[in-house]
Amino acid sequence: MTDYNIARITEHVKTIEQIVKEGSVIAQNQQDLLNTQISVMLNIHDTLIEIKQQLQLQFQQLVAATNTATPPAASKNSKNGKN
Repeated sequence: MTDYNIARITEHVKTIEQIVKEGSVIAQNQQDLLNTQISVMLNIHDTLIEIKQQLQLQFQQLVAATNTATPPAASKNSKNGKN
């Protein structure tokens, strides 16, 4: 009877060891996935910053082009005889 109990306990311990090993693998896989997700999010963040900077530059260029292409308001009034 004692040998039977020892055998059962040994089997339970082996089962628990296997569960712990599998849990460790799952935890490592989840950590790897999380690290990958963080890396992707950082890349998206960097890309969005670049897009923002490009849009700001384009806007500044558009404003500069508009300012040089449009005569000042005083010039318009004097041409129309309103001055």
